[in-house]
Amino acid sequence: MSFKSPIKEPNNFVSADCLKKIISKERKINSFLLFSGELEFPLYSDGYDICMNTNKYVIYEFWHCARNNSHNIASQAIGIHKRTVDAQSIYHYQDEWPKYRDPYLRSALFYLLNRYSPRGTISHGEVHRDNFSLLSIETLKRFDQFCKNLNLSYYKKDNFLDGLDEVGAKDLILLPVGKYSYNIIGKQTYKGYETYHIDHNKIKQKIVDLGNDFVMVYKKHPRILQDFAEFNHIFVNKYGKETNRFDLAEDIIITNLSV
Repeated sequence: MSFKSPIKEPNNFVSADCLKKIISKERKINSFLLFSGELEFPLYSDGYDICMNTNKYVIYEFWHCARNNSHNIASQAIGIHKRTVDAQSIYHYQDEWPKYRDPYLRSALFYLLNRYSPRGTISHGEVHRDNFSLLSIETLKRFDQFCKNLNLSYYKKDNFLDGLDEVGAKDLILLPVGKYSYNIIGKQTYKGYETYHIDHNKIKQKIVDLGNDFVMVYKKHPRILQDFAEFNHIFVNKYGKETNRFDLAEDIIITNLSV
Protein backbone atom coordinates (compact mmCIF):
# COMPACT_ATOMS: atom_id res chain seq x y z
CA MET A 1 0.00 0.00 0.00
CA SER A 2 1.46 3.33 -1.07
CA PHE A 3 1.65 5.97 1.65
CA LYS A 4 1.73 9.70 1.05
CA SER A 5 3.96 11.95 3.14
CA PRO A 6 2.04 14.11 5.65
CA ILE A 7 4.25 17.12 4.95
CA LYS A 8 4.84 19.20 1.83
CA GLU A 9 7.94 18.75 -0.30
CA PRO A 10 9.50 22.09 -1.42
CA ASN A 11 10.91 20.38 -4.52
CA ASN A 12 7.67 18.67 -5.62
CA PHE A 13 9.42 15.55 -6.90
CA VAL A 14 7.54 13.45 -9.46
CA SER A 15 10.02 10.59 -9.94
CA ALA A 16 8.87 7.98 -7.40
CA ASP A 17 7.43 5.53 -9.94
CA CYS A 18 10.46 5.86 -12.21
CA LEU A 19 12.78 5.02 -9.31
CA LYS A 20 10.95 1.73 -8.79
CA LYS A 21 11.66 0.82 -12.41
CA ILE A 22 15.42 1.27 -12.15
CA ILE A 23 16.13 0.17 -8.54
CA SER A 24 15.89 -3.53 -7.77
CA LYS A 25 14.05 -4.60 -4.61
CA GLU A 26 17.09 -6.73 -3.84
CA ARG A 27 19.16 -3.62 -3.14
CA LYS A 28 19.69 -2.07 0.25
CA ILE A 29 19.14 1.69 -0.12
CA ASN A 30 20.64 4.47 1.98
CA SER A 31 18.95 7.78 1.25
CA PHE A 32 20.28 11.14 2.39
CA LEU A 33 18.95 14.72 2.44
CA LEU A 34 15.76 13.47 4.09
CA PHE A 35 12.96 16.01 4.33
CA SER A 36 9.41 15.08 3.31
CA GLY A 37 10.20 11.53 2.21
CA GLU A 38 8.28 12.16 -1.01
CA LEU A 39 10.58 9.80 -2.89
CA GLU A 40 11.50 7.52 0.00
CA PHE A 41 8.02 6.58 1.29
CA PRO A 42 6.78 5.08 -2.00
CA LEU A 43 9.85 2.81 -1.93
CA TYR A 44 9.32 1.94 1.74
CA SER A 45 5.61 1.25 1.15
CA ASP A 46 6.49 -1.05 -1.74
CA GLY A 47 8.76 -3.21 0.40
CA TYR A 48 12.19 -1.76 -0.39
CA ASP A 49 14.91 -2.03 2.26
CA ILE A 50 15.63 1.67 2.79
CA CYS A 51 17.34 3.62 5.56
CA MET A 52 16.55 7.34 5.59
CA ASN A 53 19.51 9.42 6.84
CA THR A 54 19.80 13.04 7.87
CA ASN A 55 22.32 15.24 9.65
CA LYS A 56 19.54 17.69 10.57
CA TYR A 57 18.31 16.77 14.03
CA VAL A 58 15.02 18.68 13.68
CA ILE A 59 14.10 16.57 10.64
CA TYR A 60 15.10 13.33 12.34
CA GLU A 61 13.13 14.30 15.45
CA PHE A 62 9.95 15.00 13.52
CA TRP A 63 9.98 11.61 11.78
CA HIS A 64 11.06 9.81 14.94
CA CYS A 65 8.13 11.29 16.87
CA ALA A 66 5.74 10.66 13.96
CA ARG A 67 6.82 7.01 13.80
CA ASN A 68 6.26 6.57 17.54
CA ASN A 69 3.08 8.59 18.12
CA SER A 70 1.81 10.60 15.17
CA HIS A 71 -1.57 11.10 16.84
CA ASN A 72 0.15 13.12 19.60
CA ILE A 73 1.70 15.44 17.01
CA ALA A 74 -1.62 15.80 15.19
CA SER A 75 -3.51 16.58 18.40
CA GLN A 76 -1.04 19.29 19.42
CA ALA A 77 -1.00 20.74 15.90
CA ILE A 78 -4.79 21.06 15.88
CA GLY A 79 -4.71 22.81 19.27
CA ILE A 80 -2.02 25.27 18.17
CA HIS A 81 -3.82 25.97 14.91
CA LYS A 82 -7.07 26.80 16.70
CA ARG A 83 -5.26 29.17 19.09
CA THR A 84 -3.15 30.86 16.43
CA VAL A 85 -5.28 33.44 14.67
CA ASP A 86 -2.83 36.21 13.72
CA ALA A 87 0.18 36.34 11.42
CA GLN A 88 2.45 37.74 14.13
CA SER A 89 2.10 34.57 16.19
CA ILE A 90 2.89 32.39 13.20
CA TYR A 91 6.06 34.31 12.40
CA HIS A 92 7.02 34.09 16.08
CA TYR A 93 6.75 30.31 15.87
CA GLN A 94 8.82 30.38 12.70
CA ASP A 95 11.68 31.98 14.64
CA GLU A 96 11.30 30.13 17.94
CA TRP A 97 9.87 26.65 17.27
CA PRO A 98 13.10 24.64 17.89
CA LYS A 99 13.52 26.22 21.33
CA TYR A 100 10.48 24.57 22.93
CA ARG A 101 11.35 21.69 25.27
CA ASP A 102 8.72 19.12 24.33
CA PRO A 103 9.82 17.19 21.20
CA TYR A 104 6.20 16.51 20.25
CA LEU A 105 5.38 20.21 20.49
CA ARG A 106 8.40 20.99 18.30
CA SER A 107 7.21 18.33 15.86
CA ALA A 108 3.70 19.81 15.82
CA LEU A 109 5.12 23.25 14.99
CA PHE A 110 7.40 21.71 12.34
CA TYR A 111 4.31 20.17 10.76
CA LEU A 112 2.11 23.28 11.03
CA LEU A 113 4.70 25.70 9.64
CA ASN A 114 5.31 23.33 6.74
CA ARG A 115 1.57 23.19 5.99
CA TYR A 116 1.16 26.97 6.41
CA SER A 117 3.92 27.59 3.87
CA PRO A 118 2.97 27.71 0.18
CA ARG A 119 6.30 26.04 -0.63
CA GLY A 120 6.64 23.70 2.34
CA THR A 121 9.47 25.57 4.04
CA ILE A 122 9.51 25.91 7.83
CA SER A 123 11.94 28.44 9.32
CA HIS A 124 11.76 30.99 6.50
CA GLY A 125 9.47 32.31 3.81
CA GLU A 126 5.87 33.44 3.81
CA VAL A 127 3.26 31.56 5.81
CA HIS A 128 -0.52 31.74 5.72
CA ARG A 129 -2.86 30.15 8.22
CA ASP A 130 -5.48 29.55 5.51
CA ASN A 131 -3.13 27.13 3.72
CA PHE A 132 -3.85 24.55 6.42
CA SER A 133 -6.89 22.32 6.36
CA LEU A 134 -7.95 20.01 9.18
CA LEU A 135 -8.62 17.37 6.51
CA SER A 136 -4.91 17.34 5.63
CA ILE A 137 -3.99 16.19 9.12
CA GLU A 138 -5.63 12.77 8.66
CA THR A 139 -2.54 11.50 6.83
CA LEU A 140 -0.39 12.49 9.80
CA LYS A 141 -2.73 10.79 12.28
CA ARG A 142 -2.40 7.48 10.43
CA PHE A 143 1.36 7.70 9.93
CA ASP A 144 2.43 5.53 12.87
CA GLN A 145 0.08 2.75 11.74
CA PHE A 146 1.94 2.34 8.46
CA CYS A 147 5.49 3.29 9.39
CA LYS A 148 6.29 1.54 12.68
CA ASN A 149 9.29 -0.17 11.09
CA LEU A 150 10.63 2.92 9.37
CA ASN A 151 14.44 2.89 9.42
CA LEU A 152 15.69 6.36 10.38
CA SER A 153 19.25 7.46 11.11
CA TYR A 154 20.66 10.72 12.45
CA TYR A 155 24.37 11.46 12.16
CA LYS A 156 26.04 14.45 13.76
CA LYS A 157 28.02 15.99 10.91
CA ASP A 158 28.02 19.56 9.62
CA ASN A 159 28.34 18.40 6.02
CA PHE A 160 25.70 15.89 4.97
CA LEU A 161 28.20 14.28 2.57
CA ASP A 162 30.26 12.97 5.50
CA GLY A 163 27.45 10.52 6.28
CA LEU A 164 27.98 8.76 2.95
CA ASP A 165 31.32 7.43 4.24
CA GLU A 166 29.44 5.02 6.52
CA VAL A 167 27.47 3.38 3.70
CA GLY A 168 28.27 -0.23 2.87
CA ALA A 169 30.14 -0.83 -0.37
CA LYS A 170 27.23 -2.77 -1.88
CA ASP A 171 24.52 -0.34 -0.76
CA LEU A 172 22.81 1.97 -3.22
CA ILE A 173 22.90 5.68 -2.38
CA LEU A 174 19.77 7.75 -3.06
CA LEU A 175 20.09 11.53 -3.09
CA PRO A 176 16.92 13.64 -3.60
CA VAL A 177 18.94 16.79 -4.28
CA GLY A 178 16.17 18.96 -5.73
CA LYS A 179 16.83 22.39 -7.17
CA TYR A 180 20.20 23.13 -8.73
CA SER A 181 21.82 26.34 -7.54
CA TYR A 182 25.14 27.89 -8.45
CA ASN A 183 27.65 27.79 -5.60
CA ILE A 184 28.60 31.46 -5.56
CA ILE A 185 30.81 32.59 -2.69
CA GLY A 186 29.10 35.16 -0.53
CA LYS A 187 25.62 34.29 -1.78
CA GLN A 188 24.77 31.71 0.90
CA THR A 189 21.84 32.90 3.01
CA TYR A 190 20.36 31.48 6.18
CA LYS A 191 17.23 29.51 5.46
CA GLY A 192 16.57 27.71 8.69
CA TYR A 193 17.42 24.88 11.01
CA GLU A 194 16.14 22.29 8.54
CA THR A 195 17.99 23.53 5.45
CA TYR A 196 20.81 21.56 3.84
CA HIS A 197 23.82 23.30 2.34
CA ILE A 198 24.53 21.60 -0.98
CA ASP A 199 27.69 21.94 -3.06
CA HIS A 200 26.95 20.17 -6.34
CA ASN A 201 30.59 19.80 -7.33
CA LYS A 202 31.39 18.10 -4.04
CA ILE A 203 28.43 15.75 -4.42
CA LYS A 204 29.81 14.57 -7.74
CA GLN A 205 33.32 14.13 -6.36
CA LYS A 206 32.02 12.17 -3.36
CA ILE A 207 30.01 9.67 -5.37
CA VAL A 208 32.92 9.17 -7.77
CA ASP A 209 35.33 8.58 -4.87
CA LEU A 210 33.00 6.13 -3.10
CA GLY A 211 32.24 4.05 -6.17
CA ASN A 212 28.79 2.95 -4.92
CA ASP A 213 25.79 2.57 -7.18
CA PHE A 214 23.78 5.76 -6.84
CA VAL A 215 20.63 7.55 -7.92
CA MET A 216 20.26 11.32 -7.68
CA VAL A 217 17.10 13.29 -8.40
CA TYR A 218 17.28 16.93 -9.45
CA LYS A 219 14.70 19.38 -10.63
CA LYS A 220 15.26 20.28 -14.28
CA HIS A 221 18.22 22.57 -14.95
CA PRO A 222 20.42 22.69 -18.08
CA ARG A 223 23.63 22.74 -16.03
CA ILE A 224 22.91 19.23 -14.75
CA LEU A 225 23.43 17.71 -18.19
CA GLN A 226 26.82 19.41 -18.36
CA ASP A 227 28.01 18.65 -14.83
CA PHE A 228 26.94 14.97 -14.86
CA ALA A 229 27.46 14.23 -18.55
CA GLU A 230 29.24 10.92 -17.94
CA PHE A 231 26.27 9.36 -16.12
CA ASN A 232 22.89 8.12 -17.31
CA HIS A 233 20.01 10.63 -17.39
CA ILE A 234 16.28 10.03 -17.21
CA PHE A 235 13.88 12.91 -17.87
CA VAL A 236 10.61 12.69 -15.94
CA ASN A 237 7.57 14.76 -16.92
CA LYS A 238 4.98 16.34 -14.63
CA TYR A 239 2.89 13.15 -14.74
CA GLY A 240 5.78 11.08 -13.36
CA LYS A 241 6.41 9.41 -16.71
CA GLU A 242 9.71 9.07 -18.53
CA THR A 243 10.13 11.39 -21.51
CA ASN A 244 12.93 11.91 -24.04
CA ARG A 245 12.27 15.66 -24.14
CA PHE A 246 14.21 17.96 -21.84
CA ASP A 247 11.66 20.75 -22.30
CA LEU A 248 8.90 18.54 -20.85
CA ALA A 249 10.96 17.35 -17.89
CA GLU A 250 10.19 18.25 -14.28
CA ASP A 251 12.79 15.98 -12.66
CA ILE A 252 16.08 14.62 -13.94
CA ILE A 253 17.33 11.32 -12.54
CA ILE A 254 21.12 10.90 -12.62
CA THR A 255 22.50 7.40 -12.06
CA ASN A 256 25.30 4.97 -12.80
CA LEU A 257 22.79 2.11 -12.96
CA SER A 258 21.89 0.57 -16.29
CA VAL A 259 18.71 2.19 -17.60
